[in-house]
Amino acid sequence: MEKGKGKIRKLGLIITEQLKRTAAEDARDISLEVHTLLGTPTSWNWRNVDGKNYTTPIQDQGDCGSCVAFGSTAALETTQMVADKAPGEAVKRSEADLFSNGGNCSSGWTLEGANAVLQSKGCCLEPCWPYNGSKLPCCDQNRLKILSATRITSDAVAKQWLSSNGAIQAAMEVDSDFFDYSGGVYSPEYGDYVGGHGICIIGYDDVQGCWICKNSFGTEWGDPNDPGWFKIAYGVCGIFRAYVGYGYSLSVVPPTGQTGILINTAGVLKADIVVKGAVIGQTDGFIALAAGYYSATVRKTGYQDYFPTFKVTDKQTYQTTITLTPIATTGDIVLPTEGVLMVMPISGVNTTDLIVQRTGYPDLDVPIVGMTFYQYMSLGNFAAGGLTFQLKDATGLHHNIVIQPAGTNIWLVWMMLAGSTSYNYSFQFKFIPATQGIEDLMQSATIQDFLGIARRKRR
Repeated sequence: MEKGKGKIRKLGLIITEQLKRTAAEDARDISLEVHTLLGTPTSWNWRNVDGKNYTTPIQDQGDCGSCVAFGSTAALETTQMVADKAPGEAVKRSEADLFSNGGNCSSGWTLEGANAVLQSKGCCLEPCWPYNGSKLPCCDQNRLKILSATRITSDAVAKQWLSSNGAIQAAMEVDSDFFDYSGGVYSPEYGDYVGGHGICIIGYDDVQGCWICKNSFGTEWGDPNDPGWFKIAYGVCGIFRAYVGYGYSLSVVPPTGQTGILINTAGVLKADIVVKGAVIGQTDGFIALAAGYYSATVRKTGYQDYFPTFKVTDKQTYQTTITLTPIATTGDIVLPTEGVLMVMPISGVNTTDLIVQRTGYPDLDVPIVGMTFYQYMSLGNFAAGGLTFQLKDATGLHHNIVIQPAGTNIWLVWMMLAGSTSYNYSFQFKFIPATQGIEDLMQSATIQDFLGIARRKRR
């Protein structure tokens, strides 16, 4: 460490009587303080368990005494990934949400206060309330709660908890030289006591005699080769000796009956768009939903909103198939590059099909499934610029139909149901020259055959 080099940071842990070890806990645990219980590994690090990482990236609390919220959410995130056996999942929780329930930038907060909130209200996902952003409606849904916060009073019990259950929310006393930490195993060498600090312990190493910890001073602090993380010697700064730590037991029965919203966030859970069995692209990313019952809004540019309702079960990979319908208006029609189409009903009165004719090509019989139409106006040639017409159903409602080109010999049909402001269904058909034989024609297709299907997976 280089004296005075580190930036002075805002601390915010309020040390309460509850946080201090009691005389009874001292007497019970004194024999365990510096030992490792039989069967407990001599080292552990949740950043690398069989090559898998059960932690989230380093965060920065900034100029605010919010360390308790950061240490608490860090412990919650790792414990959730361990419980779900899902390293690397997008489980980042909102420090802003947690801290808003009792924390204060100037005076800080207590570990017990944070734990009470996590037990009663839980904590939402970070994209629903970013630390330096605004609260979104989805923060009131998909909240993760804890069943309890277990007091941990000795090194040995802490090691057993870490290697079995997840991370630990912990307290430490900070001397000013801690701000100058630049690597190795930290032990106070100089400086004055400046306050209490909330951290997250994610491992230990008996060979080096230290805890492996996650800090919330950002990636500009600490070891340049491992920024934001630090190692601290057993027995110093009050960790498990003067103060207790807390391990979380997560709720195994998540809230039900809530309404969830899928929120765009880059790089998470993208859904494939599949047309006629072929993947043609992906949606924007979405946040994973915790277990429960949900109705969601799925949005993709150029498509109508979709509102699926579904149930997600804890620790289950859930797959649902949804239909995204393209948005189209008559203004979307472009000049066809070739040919003229004639569209007419099969008979003169009612029909469930359209017959599409083109000179030099076999006729195409295009069904419109689920509705019998009655001709409302005479249909004409599909001239340059496309063709728009109306059909009347048995109830007398008028439905708009648009035909437009979509490529060489490929044409799209759009249908706007009466009373709607956007096109509800679409399908396509393709002409094959008569010389190739009628057996080479695309089979007569239902609307469902050509709808864009979006598939998504979530935990």
